[in-house]
Amino acid sequence: MTDKKTAIIEATISAVAKYGLSKTNAQLVAEEMNIAQSSIFYYFPQQQQLFNSLNEYISKHNAEQVKQLVEEVQASNSFERLCRFIKGNLLWAVNNRDHVTVLLYSLAESRQSQTISKEVSSILKSAEDKVYFYLVTGIAEGEFTVKSNIRSLARFINQSVNGTVITHFHLQEDWDIDAYMNDLTSYLKEIIHLR
Repeated sequence: MTDKKTAIIEATISAVAKYGLSKTNAQLVAEEMNIAQSSIFYYFPQQQQLFNSLNEYISKHNAEQVKQLVEEVQASNSFERLCRFIKGNLLWAVNNRDHVTVLLYSLAESRQSQTISKEVSSILKSAEDKVYFYLVTGIAEGEFTVKSNIRSLARFINQSVNGTVITHFHLQEDWDIDAYMNDLTSYLKEIIHLR
């Protein structure tokens, strides 16, 4: 992706976060960037193409940043990697509030658009699959056991974290992620039995 195209997508994300999905258009983004609207249409011939690119861009941005955060810490087992993955997503959410806002708008719009619904479902499923991967790996390597269905547990963990992000995202500016992670880790140790 070219730098200009990325800049247009980022400006659109900021505009949507500031003005809402229904009020944001190519003209508004061009004004925010102080460029001609034709520059936007050069990269995105139709305005809908620009809006369709947002969720995919956000998903890739999230995956890259969370992967980097997970790799920064040398986790010794799958449980630690799972916790680091969760914390990485929380840190990403706090540091990319506009991205989260666009995802929330997309989630609200998903009932009206099958395309958006598929995109949002794919993003949520991807995170759930990663949690599932850490659980399956930990079990296969004999690091821990779980008494519940692994897929159900992965879904529960993912949905719980997503709900927490939404709650803290809108209610608290100074969210103590470390305190939350300590509480979550203690809880996870009650349902994931480390050996």
